[in-house]
Amino acid sequence: MRHSSPESTASMRVNSWWWLIQMTPLKASTLALSDSSPPGWRGGCRGWQVAVDHLQEALSIYRDIGSIGGEVTVLNEAGALSRERGDLGEARSRHQQALDLARAIDSSWDEVNALAGLGRYALADDGTAEGEAGLRRALMIFQRIGSAEAAGVSAELDALSGLGQGRSMV
Repeated sequence: MRHSSPESTASMRVNSWWWLIQMTPLKASTLALSDSSPPGWRGGCRGWQVAVDHLQEALSIYRDIGSIGGEVTVLNEAGALSRERGDLGEARSRHQQALDLARAIDSSWDEVNALAGLGRYALADDGTAEGEAGLRRALMIFQRIGSAEAAGVSAELDALSGLGQGRSMV
């Protein structure tokens, strides 16, 4: 009988969960609440818990195989999902963990997503000035690295200011 190594087993687990951690927070929220969710999702509270459980499993897998980049991605997704669920303390904690790890591995992409997540958390927690400042920092990095995400963050800032100032950050 052939036995898989722990590394290959963990790698197979990562592949099986990859679809989940690639979803946007909005899609995760929609799936968590939808009656037409994929098999295993039942919508409502159960759907949220399934999403949280799957992200926790993905986080465990990435930690097991030593993928800090994967860990950061999952932490940011978990933070976004927590914010969508209204668990702001958990959202802040997850995005902060992601930010710390992103900086440790010098990943601008992961850092900017964590900063944007922290900005959105602050906005949800009635910290408009702090949230706007976080999103402006994220916008500057998105623009510096040439990411298409800059347009979305700029639109968020435009909606906050009502004056179109989000785009003026070049």
